[in-house]
Amino acid sequence: MSGTPGWRDDPGRQPERTALAWQRTALAFLVLALASARLAWPALGGWALLPASAVGAGAVGLLVAARRRYHRTLDQDREDVLVAPPDGRMPALAAGLGLAVGALAVLLVWLATS
Repeated sequence: MSGTPGWRDDPGRQPERTALAWQRTALAFLVLALASARLAWPALGGWALLPASAVGAGAVGLLVAARRRYHRTLDQDREDVLVAPPDGRMPALAAGLGLAVGALAVLLVWLATS
């Protein structure tokens, strides 16, 4: 990679890597939501879909926010206009999804032991 001229000067690579990382995070939460619904079904029945759908909706929201952020960054680079940096909504959403998945895991362990 060091032999490629100008590879450090490409401003589009960093936003693309960031967008791909957020997309992987969102897809991981989506898979986790589907797996939790599958695993919780014997213990909770139809109620297993409630937390799984909430986590799934949050994962889709995270995916949409990642795509919007990426396109906003590309537009900013093309127009050479300085836009305010992104706020902390995406990390907060990811943290909230992680807490929701953790709460679901605690609930499942509690139901399995009682």
